[in-house]
Amino acid sequence: MRPILPLALAIAAALSLGACSRQDQAETRSDLQAAADKTAQAAKDVASSPEVQEVKGDVKDAARDAGAAARDVATDTKDALRDAGADLKSGAAEAKADLDKHTAPKD
Repeated sequence: MRPILPLALAIAAALSLGACSRQDQAETRSDLQAAADKTAQAAKDVASSPEVQEVKGDVKDAARDAGAAARDVATDTKDALRDAGADLKSGAAEAKADLDKHTAPKD
């Protein structure tokens, strides 16, 4: 819904300009330009505010920490899978030896 609002305002402004005198149109155009300039300046002020910069730093730190945690989990998972594979291989070898011992032909 938000993307429609600026478009609707622009259309309303354009339609209202068509019903106004040239002086009214110029004043409206000037007022719209001033409002756009104030909005742009306010956006720049917000973006460069210390609070926003602090939040930006906090988000970067959190992302860095999350990446490190993900790498740790991946390493732990890889190690656990490697250990599980070795245990499985060892267990299979023991089972085979036990089976061979009990099923070997008796002389």
